[in-house]
Amino acid sequence: MDNKTYNKYEEGRRVLSDFFNVTVIPNNIMDYNKVGNFKAIVDGYYIFLKPLSPGKHVVEYNFDTKNPIDPQYNSYQHGTWNLIIK
Repeated sequence: MDNKTYNKYEEGRRVLSDFFNVTVIPNNIMDYNKVGNFKAIVDGYYIFLKPLSPGKHVVEYNFDTKNPIDPQYNSYQHGTWNLIIK
């Protein structure tokens, strides 16, 4: 963030939720064909930031995962958020 790099995502930043219910409706934004009520869970690594000072900030991430068993499940993600803190 703001030209600072953070590479230690695995150090205590994993968040695992309890199960919760999700309702998928027809004609949903994700275009899922299967509708109804389903159990879901959140499991991932998160970076928690201290409050940002007022002004413009850029938060950017890159995430690269290699599946050692089946490369078709390799994944790469990149995201950028341009924030204006008031």
